[in-house]
Parts: sequence; C-alpha cells; structure tokens
Amino acid sequence: MRGILVFLFFVFSVAQATTGLNKAPNLQEMKWGNGMTLLKFFEQNGVPQKVYYDLEYGDKELADEIQAGSNIWVLKDRNNKLLQALIPVTDELQIHISKTEKSYKMDFLPIEYEVEEKILSLELSNSPHADIANASGLTSLANAFVAAFRGTINFKNAKKGDRLVIFYKQKKRMGRHEGVEIQAAMMETKDGKFRYAYRFKDAYYDENAMELEKYFLLTPVKNARISSHFNPRRFHPVLRRYRAHLGTDYAAPRGTRVHAAGNGKVVHVGTKGGYGKTVIIRHIGSEYSTLYAHLDGYAKGLKVGQSVKQGELIGFVGSTGMSTGPHLHFGMYRGQTAVDALRVLKVVKSASSIKDKELFKKVARAYDEKLNSALASSHQNPAKELSFGNIKRI
Repeated sequence: MRGILVFLFFVFSVAQATTGLNKAPNLQEMKWGNGMTLLKFFEQNGVPQKVYYDLEYGDKELADEIQAGSNIWVLKDRNNKLLQALIPVTDELQIHISKTEKSYKMDFLPIEYEVEEKILSLELSNSPHADIANASGLTSLANAFVAAFRGTINFKNAKKGDRLVIFYKQKKRMGRHEGVEIQAAMMETKDGKFRYAYRFKDAYYDENAMELEKYFLLTPVKNARISSHFNPRRFHPVLRRYRAHLGTDYAAPRGTRVHAAGNGKVVHVGTKGGYGKTVIIRHIGSEYSTLYAHLDGYAKGLKVGQSVKQGELIGFVGSTGMSTGPHLHFGMYRGQTAVDALRVLKVVKSASSIKDKELFKKVARAYDEKLNSALASSHQNPAKELSFGNIKRI
C-alpha cells in the first residue's frame, strides 16, 4: 500500500505544481511487451543501466520474472521524462522506480489487493465455459473452473438444465480485475450426481480427498542439494526491505545433467536476461510450465516446438546470466503465476497421502455449506464484471 500511496501522492503534487502549463505530467497504464526486459525499459526511459547492475544478484533474477502482458503504470513529466513507474513482478510484489535528485532508484514493494468472496450459481443453457464467462464477465473464472475438473468431467456430456456452483475469490487493484481463485466448485453430471472440487494446499481434491489433477513432475536434477527455496514475498527484518525468490535452486557441479520435469513442448531455448541460458517447457494436459535457468548448455538438437518426455535430457547445469555459481534455478508456473515446485513435485495422489485428513474434512464441510446454500432459488449472483480495455490517466 505504501508504494501506491507514494505513487498517487507524487501524481497529485506534480499536477498541482504544473497547473496552467501546456503539457502537464501524465500517468499512463500500459502493457509489458513480449521480449521486454527491465534493461530495455531503462534504456527506453532514460534510466541509467547502472541502477540495474548495482542490484543484488537475487533482485536481478527477480526482475526477469516480469510477465508479458502485465499492466504497468508509468508517470512522466511535461517533457516526457520518467518520474516513477510501478511494474508488477508477481501477484504480491512490484518494482517501484522513482527519480531522485541526481539519478533513479529502484526497490520492491508489496502489492495490496481488495479481495472479495463471491458465489456463482447457474443452470446450463449452453456449455459450462460459455455460461460461466457470460454470467460473470470473467473468462478467467471459466478457465479456472474447467482446469479444476480437468480430466475428471467430460464437459461435452453436460446438458441444458444441469447445475453448477462456484465459490471463488476475486482480486482487484485500483478498481481493476486482477484474477480469480476458485475455492470450491460443484458440477452436476449426466447421471444426476454432483462432482466436487475443493482447493486444499494448492491443489484440488474431490469429496473423498482424492486429488483431481492427475499429473506429476519429477525433480530435474538427480541427487542435488536445494540451496534456495521458493519464497513469493518475505520482509527481511535486518535489511528492512522485501525479498522474493520465485523458484527452487539446486546446487550441482557445472555440467550436471538437467532433465525435463514432465512431458511437454519446448517453448523457449536461449538467453533470458539475468537467467542466462534458459529452457522453458509447457506441460501437456496441465496448466503448468517449467523454467530451467543458468544452464551451461542445451541438449544436442533441442529447439522450440520440440516435444520432450519426462526425464529426457534438456541441458546441463551452469552459471550463465546473473549467477553467483553453478546451480539450476528451477521455476514452475501455473498459468503465469509462479508456484512452489516442491509442492507440485510431491503431488498427493490419494487420501492416504494427506497427513491432515481431518483438516481437509473440516475445510470441505465449510465449503459445502456455501455451495449448497447457493442452490436455493433465493441466491443472487454477483454483478457481471465489465471490461473497459486500456485506460490512459492524465
């Protein structure tokens, strides 16, 4: 919140100071382009590259996590000089760039959202995806619903009049929709029964505590020591600043073989900013993709568009890019959101694997109350979200 308040205060103060001038400062909301890097952004906006190179290793690495298509906010003065910028890096952290008396400075600030809990209850008239998107105005909610039941329900068998209920959390920032997360969902199937999906520890389970996502991944480097764990947002008590690490680092000698964590298609082979030589794989039958960074080299013949199998050699541990020594930085993403790889690598396959069954049952019972109450005729669905496209603020 501090970053947003600082940003808005700056807009207000500069606008006041320039009242009456022909070209007032302006605040623009724009998209982070494909192939854009923080260094390119600095170059385009007159920020000395020294600001980037003076960052700590971990911060340089974090800067390479900016996702194409992310909304960023840029404030420029009447001479089109950059004054401030807010660039989201993750769902929880953003880069704040601000002009100082002599140069620029950059730090990381937390992103604060408004979070609303909502329940959508529908009788089908077309398909689950189309009806959810139409009723809510959120294609992302329709996609999330289909993904939650992936591989367990054949939506082609859904018929008119079947019912579904979704309990979800919607995030908003500065009045704009910033994503949804389904907590629980229920779908009537052609046999007249209901199927359930409950979110529990970053995965979805049915009413019998069986995992719905029939998917698993392997550790990419065998017998390697984990030197750094996933940490989406942490306030360092000594440095008094926010730190983050959006992957799992495996310490291993240069040249150690790196294997594909799962079946998939290669979507990137080449350098990626501070990550150096990098491979990215989009995994078949899931929302997951994995990133393998700081490689010394690639498997012979590896190229974009190539299909790879789980366990197949894709590269070798190295120290390219902004790296302090030989290791593999292993990133995992669900859509565009970074997730803790260790939780997915140890995917629970049955109820017997869940250590805290009683906690799951308690969570499921609470969700059931919300889902069942939404089936009542008196339930009122949330208002449909409206989309306004890109906005230029002046």
